[in-house]
Amino acid sequence: ANFIFITKDGTLVTPQSDSILPSVTRRSLTYVAEHILGMKVEHREVLLSELEDFAECGLCGTAAVISPVGKINDHGKEI
Repeated sequence: ANFIFITKDGTLVTPQSDSILPSVTRRSLTYVAEHILGMKVEHREVLLSELEDFAECGLCGTAAVISPVGKINDHGKEI
C-alpha cells in the first residue's frame, strides 16, 4: 500500500521510496491531482512529527482502491 496525504493548504504529499514497486494507482492519483484538479503534488519523505498537520490521509494499492485512514496510532498514542 502507498500513503497519500493532503495538507491543510491542499497539497497532495506521497512518500518517495526506492524500496517499493512503483504504484500505478499512486501514479494515477498524483496525475489527476496535479493535472486535472490543479493541486500541488510533492513526492518526499514524510516525517512522523508532521502527521498531525495533515488534513487527510488515505491508502492506495494495486486493486485501484483508495481507503481513508480513520486514525493513526504510534505506540498507543493516537496521532
